[in-house]
Amino acid sequence: ISYLTSALCDELKWTTKSSKEKLAFAALFHDIAIKETKLCSLTYSDDRVLKGMDEDKRKTYFQHPIQAAELVKELDTKYPQVGDIIIQHHERPDGSGFPKGLTHHNIPALSSLFIVAQDYVMRASLSDFKKTPSEIIEEIAPVYTEGHFKKCLSAMRKLLDS
Repeated sequence: ISYLTSALCDELKWTTKSSKEKLAFAALFHDIAIKETKLCSLTYSDDRVLKGMDEDKRKTYFQHPIQAAELVKELDTKYPQVGDIIIQHHERPDGSGFPKGLTHHNIPALSSLFIVAQDYVMRASLSDFKKTPSEIIEEIAPVYTEGHFKKCLSAMRKLLDS
């Protein structure tokens, strides 16, 4: 995720060192509050695992972005936005994500870039890297049609479809 977010920043000409550092820290720590490793690989559409959880475990999972941001709060002093990127890493452009149900209107550029990159990396990983970049991009494309998401997906196409 860190490498892809950095490459996307370059493609988008968002090349400040600070932006890349914030995204790298978010990539390292976004799931730090998850205690069960298998839950780190949940995709947005994979709710079969969530349906099998008891209510307390499900609540804990849906709160992990907030808990992770709290754990790395010290970073926000030097790298503002890291906590926000972590909190927002499961948000969706249409408002169907969590923990706050934000829409593309309320998700800033760096968070949008992180969300698109994370979705791509998770799908590549879950397919054991058997899907081509084009297949994964076409799979996620219908989701990222608004705001910063659209621009980030376009940059990903340029970067990975070549």
